[in-house]
Amino acid sequence: MTPQSKMRLVLATGITFAILFMFLAVRDADADVIAASLAAMDWRFVLPIAVALMLQFWFKALRWQQLRSPFSSARTAEVFPATVVGYLANLVLPLFLGEFARVHILGKQLKLRYTPVLATVVLERVFDFLSVLLVVGVVLALEPRAPADLNMAGTVAGIVSVVLIAMLAAYLRWTGQLTALILRLTSVLPADSQQRIAEQVKLGALGLQAVRNPRALPAIAAASLLQWGFMGLCIYFGMLGTGIDVPVSAAFVVLALTVLGVTLPSSPGFFGTIQLCFTLGLAPFGVPVEQAFAASVLFHLTIYVTGWTTGLYFLRRSGLTLGGLKQAGMEQQT
Repeated sequence: MTPQSKMRLVLATGITFAILFMFLAVRDADADVIAASLAAMDWRFVLPIAVALMLQFWFKALRWQQLRSPFSSARTAEVFPATVVGYLANLVLPLFLGEFARVHILGKQLKLRYTPVLATVVLERVFDFLSVLLVVGVVLALEPRAPADLNMAGTVAGIVSVVLIAMLAAYLRWTGQLTALILRLTSVLPADSQQRIAEQVKLGALGLQAVRNPRALPAIAAASLLQWGFMGLCIYFGMLGTGIDVPVSAAFVVLALTVLGVTLPSSPGFFGTIQLCFTLGLAPFGVPVEQAFAASVLFHLTIYVTGWTTGLYFLRRSGLTLGGLKQAGMEQQT
């Protein structure tokens, strides 16, 4: 199957899932109540959502700059444009090609080898998962207004995150030995799967170079937590803008579901996925489906327009077009 055919298949699958998720999000909703909730949205919250999103981009760029420190001395301001353009690519392209596109842009801009830069992107996924799990766990465990079952879920998430952080520390200490063990354990898998796992493990080991710097590690950890904290604020402002009175922990429940949801097949822009995550995440807090859907629209529309406008600005400055961005992402993926 050619890359173009693969992309068309993934896009068709994603659109199918988007329609399904949108249906699941509103299947029990009253259309008139949804219309009333949308009409009552407070558009003044667009600005704080957009500002929180840009701060999320900044801390993501800061973390990426720290992870790349063994390979380049570029400043965060130099990494920021590629970060924003990568987000734009993820909004308009399937297969998370934005991650590969930003590797291409940064490598071209700073004249870096692609493999070390790609290695830091692989490590970013690890920090993303650990950060979201830890933030959600702590917020839910300590939130007195959260339902008791969510308090328990938060405690479990916090414990799991601590265990995984300990495992990461062990991998830092015995990288070579654990890499060899993982490769031996996957030797029973089909050759293609074994090769993909081996490539990811080797990239992860390469990306760990920055984490071994005692001075860089606190900055990487802090940037990860702040990055996802500001994304949680984006969601919370979306709730406030639709009159939803819930604890801030509810926003992080939605955040956790969204991080999980966007890993599933979805259309570019994650339409349907975000709406379903809002309705499911706010249900335990007694929020009606119609109001949760309206909050998802305010949040989604704001981050989508902000991502498009800022991404196109930096894309134009980089000398690429949307078509070139797609080609760059596909070339890096292969």
